[in-house]
Amino acid sequence: MFRVFAENPVGISEPLESDPVTVKCQFDKPSSPRGPFEVSGMTETSLTLKWQPPEWDGGTQILDYLVERREVNKKAWQKVGTTEGGAITSIQVTNLKQNTSYHFRVTARNEVGPSTPYSQDDSITVGRRI
Repeated sequence: MFRVFAENPVGISEPLESDPVTVKCQFDKPSSPRGPFEVSGMTETSLTLKWQPPEWDGGTQILDYLVERREVNKKAWQKVGTTEGGAITSIQVTNLKQNTSYHFRVTARNEVGPSTPYSQDDSITVGRRI
């Protein structure tokens, strides 16, 4: 809130007060990356996962993407890795268990912070062609 006073040799006026003002950053977190996931190069223990960039970058460039995995029926997410820049929208996922189904999620990050993660309901089973 701001207050403005006028002053002259006779004295000081009553203040004029502004409405409350909220200072906001001109940038925001990006929207979620988009899918669906594309899987390629699958072997018995690895695959390449690809996604689409967010529709909105938050007003500043995407710095990188964080990719995580979770075995179906488990609760804990494990970090797969981070891309080497915001222009890269795929990652090689290794050290997977054959015939095991996984859920994946991807989070975009800019200078303000991380997006909400993108994940899809369908799991990916390693070693099986889609």
